[in-house]
Amino acid sequence: VTNMVFQDLPDEFILKSASIICSSKKTYKKADIHIKGSKIECVANDISFEHIKQINVEDFLICPGLINSHTHSAMGFFRDLGHGKKEMIESFLFPAEKSLSSELLKPLSYSYIFGALKSGTTFINDHYYMSDGIAKACEALGIRAGIGETIADLGGAFPETATFENARQKIDNWAYTDKIIPVLAPHATDTVSEAAATKICQYATKNNIPIHMHLSQTSGEVERTLKRTGKRPVEWAHDVGLLGSNTLGVHLVSINDSDINYLEKTNVTGVVCPSSQIIYETLAPISKLKESKIKLAIATDCAASNDSADILPEVKFASLLDKYLGESKIDHSYWFDSITSTPASALGLDKKIGSIAPGMEADLTFFQKTLDVLPISSEVENLLFSQSSANVKHVMIAGNFVFSDGKPTKISVEEMKEQYIEATKEIKRRCGFK
Repeated sequence: VTNMVFQDLPDEFILKSASIICSSKKTYKKADIHIKGSKIECVANDISFEHIKQINVEDFLICPGLINSHTHSAMGFFRDLGHGKKEMIESFLFPAEKSLSSELLKPLSYSYIFGALKSGTTFINDHYYMSDGIAKACEALGIRAGIGETIADLGGAFPETATFENARQKIDNWAYTDKIIPVLAPHATDTVSEAAATKICQYATKNNIPIHMHLSQTSGEVERTLKRTGKRPVEWAHDVGLLGSNTLGVHLVSINDSDINYLEKTNVTGVVCPSSQIIYETLAPISKLKESKIKLAIATDCAASNDSADILPEVKFASLLDKYLGESKIDHSYWFDSITSTPASALGLDKKIGSIAPGMEADLTFFQKTLDVLPISSEVENLLFSQSSANVKHVMIAGNFVFSDGKPTKISVEEMKEQYIEATKEIKRRCGFK
C-alpha cells in the first residue's frame, strides 16, 4: 500500500481504508474502493488483489462528487456588483448582459467553475447565453456539466424568436464529450411564449432531455405572467407542459399552496439557492416544499446574487433554515441527497453519478480529515456541518484526478486567471462598470 500519489496512475487501482459516504443511507467507517477505468468496481472492507495498485487514503472522508443544480458560470464579472439592486434581474443584469459576445464566455466562466471544482463539485447545471463557451471551459477543467442555452423570446438580454432554434441546433450538433450533457433552458414564464414552450416540451419529450428553468423566481415574474396569461407561473408552466419528472424548477420564491400542488403531482424537482434568494428577494418556502414531499436540490446560483460557487455552505444553511422555519429536527439524509442523488435523478443521470456503488462513474470528492473536523461520529453529519471547501484536497471524475493537492490538473490557475482578468476588463469596459 502506497500513500496518496496520483502521478501515472494505472487503469485499475484500489483506494484503501477511507471513511466513505456511498449514499445518505450507506456509509463506512473504514473501507476500500476498487476503481477500473472510469467506473467503480466494488466498495467493501479489505479489498486486496496482489496485481492491483493500492493507495492509502485513510486520512480522507470520501463522498460522491457534489452536484450544483443551478449556475450561470459566466456571470463572474458581476461579482460584488449586484447586491442591493432593486429588481436586479430586469434593471441591472439584462442590460449589462447585452454587451456579452461569444469569445468572452469561455474565459468569463473560469472563475466560477474553478470555485465549484475546488469546493468538491463534480457536476454543474448551467443555464446561460452563448453556452458553447461555458461548455468549453468545463471541458478545459474536466468537470461534468449540464449545459442549457437560454431560450427567451419575450424578454431577457437577447429576446428573439430564434432562441429555441438556436438551442435546438446546438443540441442536434452536440460537439462535446459524454461528460457534458444538453439541457433545455427556457428562461422563465415571463420571458417565454406559449409557442416556444410547446416546441421545448415536444423536443424534450422526443429526445429525453431534461428541462431547467427559473420558475416563480420573483414577485415581478408572478405579476407579469398573470398579466399576460391570466395564470400564475407554476400553473401556466403546468398547462403548457413544461412540468414533469425531468424538470428542475429553480427558485420557487413566489409560490402558494396551489402551486405546490401542481409541483407535487407532476414530480418536479425544486431547486433552491438560499443565499442568492435572500439577497435578491426572499427565501422559497422550503419547509412547505419539503413537507409536501417535493424533492429539493440545493444550488448556488451566480455571482451578482451569490458570489461564491461553494455548495456546502448552501446546503448547511438550507437545513438550518428548514429547522428554524418548522422542522423539529434536521433531516441530514434529505439534505445530503439534495446535492447528490436528487439532482442526479432529475437529470436522468442516477445510473451514473450521485452515489458510490458498483457500476457508477468514479466521481469522488476527497475531504481531508484535519484536526478541526475530528472525530467523525456520523459521516453524513460531519460532511454537512464540519467539512468545508478548505478540506477538499482532491477531486476525481471518471476515475481521473481533475483536482489534486488543491490545484486543477488539466489547466493551470495562472492561465485561467490571466484570461479571466482580461475578459472581465473587456466586459466591464463595454458595460461602463468601473
